[in-house]
This record gives sequence, C-alpha cells and structure tokens, in this order.
Amino acid sequence: MSTWNYRVLQHEGSLAIYAVHYDEHDKPSSCTERPSYPAGTTVEELQQDVKRYLQALNEPTLNYSDF
Repeated sequence: MSTWNYRVLQHEGSLAIYAVHYDEHDKPSSCTERPSYPAGTTVEELQQDVKRYLQALNEPTLNYSDF
C-alpha cells in the first residue's frame, strides 16, 4: 500500500510544495512533476488541504533532484 503527503522540495533554487509518494518502507519514492496547490470542491475540503500544506512546512525539506 502506498502513501503520500505534501512536502517542501527544493528545485532550481526555489522552494515549493509537491505531493510525494512513499514506498512500502515509508521512504519517498516519487513526486509530482510540478508543485501542487490547495484545492477542494467545498470550503471545508479546501481548509483540510491547506492544513496538509501547513504540515509539510514542519517536515524536512527534500531535493527534487533525488527523485
């Protein structure tokens, strides 16, 4: 079972939040090609997505080139 979350990645001198997928050993294995942005079909869904973005700011920064 794969899992994912948002993480801050450094890419070409700037930081952005990407969706990162993890392998069965909970190691980052892939990321989206482009940065993500908060979205939802309701204000409540958007609020939940923004919370996940804020959580990403508390995790160590990853390097895009590692993917």
